[in-house]
Amino acid sequence: MPTQTAELMHDLRMPLQVIYSCAQLLEEEVGGNARARGYVQALLSGAAEMQQMLAGALEASRPEAGEARFAREDLVSQTWELCARCQLCAGRKGIRLGFHANADRLELALDAEKYSRIVMNLLQNAMKFTPQGGRVRVEVRAMGDRAEVCVADNGCGIAPERLASIFEPHCSDGGYGYGLAIARAYARQLGGTLDVRSEPMRGSAFTLRLPVRSVEAARRATESAALA
Repeated sequence: MPTQTAELMHDLRMPLQVIYSCAQLLEEEVGGNARARGYVQALLSGAAEMQQMLAGALEASRPEAGEARFAREDLVSQTWELCARCQLCAGRKGIRLGFHANADRLELALDAEKYSRIVMNLLQNAMKFTPQGGRVRVEVRAMGDRAEVCVADNGCGIAPERLASIFEPHCSDGGYGYGLAIARAYARQLGGTLDVRSEPMRGSAFTLRLPVRSVEAARRATESAALA
């Protein structure tokens, strides 16, 4: 990405945040005026989508994005906290957001920031493509030497001919084109994989698989990959 374009997108974040903040204030002022609330919701939705587009494009332009910083983290509590952050949004859309784990704790080497970006992208996509009254379910599964995190929904699903390209930049639904590409790249940087199963009109299930290993083992693997 040309430097000037990246700088322009970076500069656009501040006025966009002002628009979003003002729309939030307006939402508190309109009260029971249903028509006005509809306009405000459209503003909030549009501003949020633009923020995601800018964040994705900027992330894709950063060469340092490949450096993972591992620490010992509890995957169960990390994932639960991310789900909790999305509960209000899910409630506003009339979507049931559930969480389940087959273990109380699951400690492993993790870059918490990159993991958060993966899961939040999957959750936001799931809620975007799930209609009111639908369900989104997040599961954390301990499976010996690996862990699985699955984000599943019963939304519109993905056409079979599009599944092969869903993780490629500019090819994902919604017009962003960066979110899923970055999520899969981050999964690889964490030593894992990110895959999808989907059926039109029945929903999608994205599964992140991560190795259960120590911080030292994760760092050694990262160093070996860099030298290869």
